[in-house]
Amino acid sequence: MARPNGPRLLKVLAVGAGGAASLVAALSSAAPALAVGRLSAGPASLPSCSIVPASTVKWLLGEAAQPPVETHPVPSGTTCTYAVGSNSLGVQITFLQVTLPAFEAVEQDYLRSGAIKISGIGQAAFAVGPRNNTYQNLFLYGAGYNMGITAEAPLPKLENLAKAVLARLQ
Repeated sequence: MARPNGPRLLKVLAVGAGGAASLVAALSSAAPALAVGRLSAGPASLPSCSIVPASTVKWLLGEAAQPPVETHPVPSGTTCTYAVGSNSLGVQITFLQVTLPAFEAVEQDYLRSGAIKISGIGQAAFAVGPRNNTYQNLFLYGAGYNMGITAEAPLPKLENLAKAVLARLQ
């Protein structure tokens, strides 16, 4: 099964790399039973995937996610990758610190190409649905961050995960 990627997804990463010197993001579930401590925001803070436990992904997406592997695809970004079964790229959550105008510029490019505008999540959001694969991609802006969630899951579940994460960022 092909993993969605491409020039526009790389453009989102490039906007993050060019628009920020650091990334200060915190993730965790909004569920009290799964909640973990918030990461303090500050220039020296870096996100850690340990604050987005696999149990949170499992609870919100219904996926049997393994503990995350953390990578930093750009200096101002963090990606948490959760294996699901034999799929090592089952769920991916990426955070980049960017400005809202930079995010909106990328969003407009996606919308012109058929992406779906999403309301009710953050300050701006859009989804790129499956064309020739079953992955969903949700991109949103909130609390000073561009967040991307990619998973083989229905869009409403990705929206629930995004809402829980944003609640922890604010």
